[in-house]
Parts: sequence; structure tokens; C-alpha cells
Amino acid sequence: MNILFMTIGKMDNIEDHTIYCDLLRCFRDAGHKVYTISPYEKVTGLKTKYEKKNGVNMLHVRTGNVTGKAGLIEKGIAQLSIELVFIKAIKRYYSNVK
Repeated sequence: MNILFMTIGKMDNIEDHTIYCDLLRCFRDAGHKVYTISPYEKVTGLKTKYEKKNGVNMLHVRTGNVTGKAGLIEKGIAQLSIELVFIKAIKRYYSNVK
């Protein structure tokens, strides 16, 4: 089974000991194909990046400043636009996954 996990939290390493990483490792170890999408906020200066780490396909998408020390209006605009940004990234990077 293909599993797509989208989060607005930072997820750089699937081997971290967090509840979401533990869940995704469990799915991976059970033989499922795991795909993740997480944001790289504008403040970090990082660009969109796709990588495969430890058997998990990880897509880090450049977004607006969704969390952290951004202004209320900036956060609001980023929150409203993140859905469209994620959908565009899914179509571009995961279009071959059925």
C-alpha cells in the first residue's frame, strides 16, 4: 500500500524518535511504500528537495513561514496557500505513484 503523510512540522530524518516518525517506520517495516511531504519555510532559505532516506520518500517543499516568528498576516497567508503548494508538489514529484 502507498501511504502519503503530509505535515506542517519539520521532518528531516525518519529515524527521529517522535510519534509520527515511529508510525511511518512501522508502516515502512510492514512493507508499505511511504511518501512524506513537509515544509521548508521561507525563513530557512532552503529550496524544494526530494530525497529517499532509509526506505522513505521524503519531499521538502519550500513554503511561506507557517510557524515560528512570522507576523500574523504572513502566517495566515502561508497557511491559506500551503494546500495549493502541497498539491502542486504532489503533482510534480509524486505523479507517477498510483
